[in-house]
Amino acid sequence: MQTAGTTRLNGGSLDAILPLQINGGTLDGSGSVDASVRSDAEVSPGLSPGTLSSRGDFTQGNAGQLTVQLGGSTPTTSTSSRSPVRSRSTARSTSA
Repeated sequence: MQTAGTTRLNGGSLDAILPLQINGGTLDGSGSVDASVRSDAEVSPGLSPGTLSSRGDFTQGNAGQLTVQLGGSTPTTSTSSRSPVRSRSTARSTSA
């Protein structure tokens, strides 16, 4: 469980047996989390740009904030100009 500070991925992976609970601080960077993620803090994918992947469910709680980088107004399928979050299972927001 993270309650403060920053966990930054720089192309690597973070392995966890239990779901990763982010209650405070920031999870950012590019790479993969090899677990489900529950965030009630800030998740900011990318290192201008980049992709943050979760190999389990990704749940953004009511107190959570998702900060993404957008690369202009032209639609594209390329990830070279944006910073997405990818989940291999379910991505959901639990806003009220």
